[in-house]
Amino acid sequence: MATSSVPAASRGRGPGPRTTGKAADPPAAAARSGRRPGPTATRDAVLAAARQAFEEHGYAATSLREVARRAGVDASLIVHFYGSKAGLLTEVVQWPSDPDQTIERITAEGPEQIGYRLARVFIDSWENNGTGTSLLMLLHAAIADPKAASLMREFLKAKLIEPVLSYLDADRPALRATLLTGQLFGFGITHYLLDLDDLSTTPDEIAEVLGRTLQRLATNPL
Repeated sequence: MATSSVPAASRGRGPGPRTTGKAADPPAAAARSGRRPGPTATRDAVLAAARQAFEEHGYAATSLREVARRAGVDASLIVHFYGSKAGLLTEVVQWPSDPDQTIERITAEGPEQIGYRLARVFIDSWENNGTGTSLLMLLHAAIADPKAASLMREFLKAKLIEPVLSYLDADRPALRATLLTGQLFGFGITHYLLDLDDLSTTPDEIAEVLGRTLQRLATNPL
């Protein structure tokens, strides 16, 4: 940070303007400080830079320094805003939908359709160009970073599956939630991330088959 806000060329001189290159020094110093005119503009720049870097290089290979360089800020400012790279990822991804609205959609047709509706919600999210990109980004991150994996579990298990099981008043809800989360998480990895299965299968066919498995895990005796 500069020791004086008054350019050296102007100290001790009259009030008239001086047309030397020194007048540009204070803005340059401010730019090097890593701060922008306002916090909203700074946050927007950081999130845009992070999304671009995550999509280009993947979560694991992207450092906070790289995001800071792209955004034109100090890496310490990103830590101040988001706490960690995983915290930054949370803001970049945003959850594909509001959990409360999603739960209403899953339970709208009663207990008999829970498995199918649960499968349908996730497949629709995967197939959507916008949310599908975010989910893939989150899957990549979850594999590489335990903190990112925790974020994935929080959304799938705590914010979505456990409330659905509460609606069903299911026995052994903790075990059922773990099994359902693993089924959805594993399906996302094998089908959308690794392309290990038959990609000619339509989303409707997948929802039908996956839905039957989810229905058993959610409602059948364990």
